[in-house]
Amino acid sequence: MRRPSLPAILFTATLLGGLGALAAAFEPKPQGQTASLDIVSEPAGAEVLLDNKEIGKTPLTRERSSDSHKLTFRLPGYVPAEIVLNEHSERIHQRLSPQPASLRVTGAGQAKLRLGPGVGRTLEGKGPWKLAPGQYELTAVRAKIPARPRRFELKPGQSLEIALDWPALPAVPVPVPRPTQARPPAAPLYTPPQSRPRYHDYQPPRPVYRPPARPAEPLFTPIPPSHYEPPPAPPSYPAGPDPVFTPLP
Repeated sequence: MRRPSLPAILFTATLLGGLGALAAAFEPKPQGQTASLDIVSEPAGAEVLLDNKEIGKTPLTRERSSDSHKLTFRLPGYVPAEIVLNEHSERIHQRLSPQPASLRVTGAGQAKLRLGPGVGRTLEGKGPWKLAPGQYELTAVRAKIPARPRRFELKPGQSLEIALDWPALPAVPVPVPRPTQARPPAAPLYTPPQSRPRYHDYQPPRPVYRPPARPAEPLFTPIPPSHYEPPPAPPSYPAGPDPVFTPLP
């Protein structure tokens, strides 16, 4: 009798193993047998409720049921989440959304607020402001004077109030008022022109008569004695009555 070879033995063993696994897969399972269900959340530590009954905190493992159930996740600072379980659910991975945080700033006045880090954004209005959780840096400027920056962390659902810290300013000397002196009245900036005479009120200038200048005449010019001749004697007439006609000499 011929003995079988080693490859034939290995092939027969593999074939029998595969047939056994296939038969086990199609074998009906007994009633009441359940599989495990893994429940995790992000972030971890969320409270899990099954049909409004607490069953633990994530991560946890529970037996899987063939019925449908409502699964609720609750975590402080995060929005609650609900899902429906069915008989085919094997692993539940639920990501929770954080609730927005609230920020209030005191001592700002008319300051300009910016929220960083990096390329920050300007905070408009007086607040409070709804912000996503995370790390922040607050800067403020008022009348060209910056406040000390504040770094802080906002947690989900947190209400935070920050007071700005302004640097101390040097004292401003108070001016002493000087005694007031009476000032002369200022000259008017505009002097109206004098009124001009009307046409019928115009009077031409009167001419002033000035006689022509005459050469000065000597008061007396004596005659040289060598040329002096006495004047002729007046004629004499006989005495008698006055004549009617007196002839010329």
